[in-house]
Amino acid sequence: MGSCFRCAGEASIGGLCGQHAAVLASCSDITAEQIVSQKVSQPVGWLIDQWGLARSLGTPNVVGRAPEQCSTAILHHSVSALHAQLELAGARWSVVDRGSLNGTFVNGERVRAAELSHGDQITFGSVAFFLATRDHPIEPASSQSGPGSTVPTRSSDLVFAATLSAGDGEIELTQRVAGGVVRAGGELLELARLEFSLIKILVERRQRQPDPELCFVSSEELARALDFRSRDADGENVRELVRRVRRKLKQAGVEDLIESRQGIGYRVGWPVRPS
Repeated sequence: MGSCFRCAGEASIGGLCGQHAAVLASCSDITAEQIVSQKVSQPVGWLIDQWGLARSLGTPNVVGRAPEQCSTAILHHSVSALHAQLELAGARWSVVDRGSLNGTFVNGERVRAAELSHGDQITFGSVAFFLATRDHPIEPASSQSGPGSTVPTRSSDLVFAATLSAGDGEIELTQRVAGGVVRAGGELLELARLEFSLIKILVERRQRQPDPELCFVSSEELARALDFRSRDADGENVRELVRRVRRKLKQAGVEDLIESRQGIGYRVGWPVRPS
């Protein structure tokens, strides 16, 4: 077992000890999957999240809720689309708030701009991190073992395949231990565990219920069924997950697989071919 990057004590949650993981865990309705960082070949620093996972930083590094525009995307309602920017000039780190609604905080104090040091706590909206700088090398955690990971708990959860078709289009779904694969035309799309689990639940409802009008699954039911591992997972977690899956499906040319109806829930809009 390694050492906590913050205090050099025994790490019990990723790269953090229990005490320092608890310091960051003030936001109870976010999961690890809602933090998405672009790959950086030569990181100049890291943001350490509440699961002890190291999120690589380049510079400048834009933080916000819009994945297409941000180097570090935090898919949480308290975070603005373009929330803040982390910058490194020489050996000096700084953070600049970009007019966010809920603010940027350094060690608990709201700032518009501030210099940063190794170990500082930075909070974007309600989501907190520790900053690790490159002059204090760390070993990034490679797996998500704390709250927010989505590990199937039954062997039956590991085997699932389905084919959906609409018009001339066809989609094949195949589950893997670490997620799943969507094949649409000539495109092959990898989905993480939680993303694939969402589609699986909706497909299984469609398989069981022949009437499409009765195939909707409410946000509340999805929040209970999906393994968010968050104390207060709710409809907002589900909406962020649906947005993420829809963006990925769009990359494969599929824009209408997941349908929504306000006040009712979500369903797959494509019929499921009998196995």
